[in-house]
Amino acid sequence: MKKRIMTAGMLAMILAVGITACTKADNTTKTENTSTSESDGKKEQKKSDNEKNVMTTEQKKIYEKIKLTYKEEEQKKVAVEKKKESQDYNLNNMLIEYNPFGTNTQSLYVYFKTDAAVKVSYTIHVKDDGISDFSRDVYQDEEYQTEHEFQVIGLIPDTENTITFYVTNEDGSTNTKEIVYEMGSLYGEEKVQLDTDIKQSVEQLEDGLYVILGNDSSSL
Repeated sequence: MKKRIMTAGMLAMILAVGITACTKADNTTKTENTSTSESDGKKEQKKSDNEKNVMTTEQKKIYEKIKLTYKEEEQKKVAVEKKKESQDYNLNNMLIEYNPFGTNTQSLYVYFKTDAAVKVSYTIHVKDDGISDFSRDVYQDEEYQTEHEFQVIGLIPDTENTITFYVTNEDGSTNTKEIVYEMGSLYGEEKVQLDTDIKQSVEQLEDGLYVILGNDSSSL
């Protein structure tokens, strides 16, 4: 009688262990399936994100061109110095080169000399009532000097830019020179005009280099 009771008890224990093992195995399978599904979902999401950031053939060419720009051997190929020495440049015959160093697609390099020491400024105007004129004083080592070498910025893409140069003598008299230059397109898809939120500040910005990010082309 005791043997039967013990045998029955052992069978019950074996059955209980078996059921527990099956339950755990089933739960493990469910967990693995869930993990696999989550992993597949992440892969699909990553693939989707990558597809959005895939560059077109044209964008790849631009990207390679940008990389070359910042190589020292490429910068040495820029022939600006030779051009400066090739002839005498003055207010009526300025050396003007479009972005010779490849670092600013909406800029012009300008070089000329004057007999008297002067300071230089310029204003850019386009035939678009929604775009205000852009003016800048040219930075020089001295306020008044005879050699002038600088970069014109603030040009508007895909339109004619009228640039007026103002050359001011120390006595206050000013000579002007006007040129018209049609700028090409931007490399990316950035807006020409950005929305601004102007707030008053007691601090004035100093001359220097400022960078605004956040409007880049997604693929570049």
